[in-house]
Amino acid sequence: MPFYSENITESHLKKTERGYGRAWDVVFDYMLANNGIKKLLEIGVGGGQSHLAWLDLFKDAQIYGLEVAWPILPESMFSWKEMRKEQHDDDIVVRQLVNAIQGWHKFTNRPFDDRLRLHIMYNVNAKREDVMQSMLKAHGNFDVVINDSKHRTHTAQLMSFWRKLVGTDGVYFQEEFCSTMNDDFKVKRYHEFLENNPDDKSYWRVFDFREISIEQPGCSVLGMYTENQGILNAVDESLDNFIIK
Repeated sequence: MPFYSENITESHLKKTERGYGRAWDVVFDYMLANNGIKKLLEIGVGGGQSHLAWLDLFKDAQIYGLEVAWPILPESMFSWKEMRKEQHDDDIVVRQLVNAIQGWHKFTNRPFDDRLRLHIMYNVNAKREDVMQSMLKAHGNFDVVINDSKHRTHTAQLMSFWRKLVGTDGVYFQEEFCSTMNDDFKVKRYHEFLENNPDDKSYWRVFDFREISIEQPGCSVLGMYTENQGILNAVDESLDNFIIK
């Protein structure tokens, strides 16, 4: 059985139900058989379930997370508005703060040895390319980057610069590619995306898991970028029936 499917916990149930595990089975098996997975970043932390799942799955890896919200409640509505105005160009809702607080409690309750491998940064607007450049300067290339931030139909284009963090060997994933739970995936958006990024066309694969998904099937589409030809060959061979042409 593939490493991901054999070892993943219920913390990743929703991602597995979307079908994403089909791609991660192939990609992670290839990576673990070659250079391994030593650094993984997931953008969008929320309640922390996914990051804890990665922490348990890749026991020798450093796990990073960027979250736009923060695990504290503002003292007043005035300070709430000021924090949003100064730090971000997107809406932060109360639910995100509550999720951040819940995630923080989960992280701090983990054994200290686990916490040494877990690096969660709050109050970070990952839609800014200078944030990616700072991560690259401080930590170098990552093996895996997963974008699970706020889902918008334009997010794949807006945040595609994060693919630069994986260099020539790593892999970048965009969850709910060109879609949202309220606006189902449409193939023409993918084609428009490729038209806007012609030089990267051969490095993108988009997997359509809508027919097998039992969790928000209309947007169960996973984008993948990698310059690693071994990974591309592996998914082309194993997942051809899911790849959007």
